Amino acid sequence: MNMKLTSLLSERTESIRVNIAGVSFRASSHENRLYLLPETTKDLDLIDEKGGKEAFIENETFPFLESVTGIKWQWDQNNPGAGHIFEVDLDVVIQSLKGA
Repeated sequence: MNMKLTSLLSERTESIRVNIAGVSFRASSHENRLYLLPETTKDLDLIDEKGGKEAFIENETFPFLESVTGIKWQWDQNNPGAGHIFEVDLDVVIQSLKGA
């Protein structure tokens, strides 16, 4: 597991469990980023069974996050660990503000 992500998650006082397509994640935030860390190796295996990390994020995580929050998200693909890191897609926010 990525030690940097683990230490960041341990710094947070509040985290919640989120179930996305049968995969259980611990969700927390830090510095305007959303962190989703699969809880067990079984959850990592389920992600692999559903096409791997990239396919799972595109097909399951983005639709889930966008339907629950109404916000477009961007995935930080440079994270080398098992956790998934997301940021709000501010380009979409700016476009929405132009129309307001």
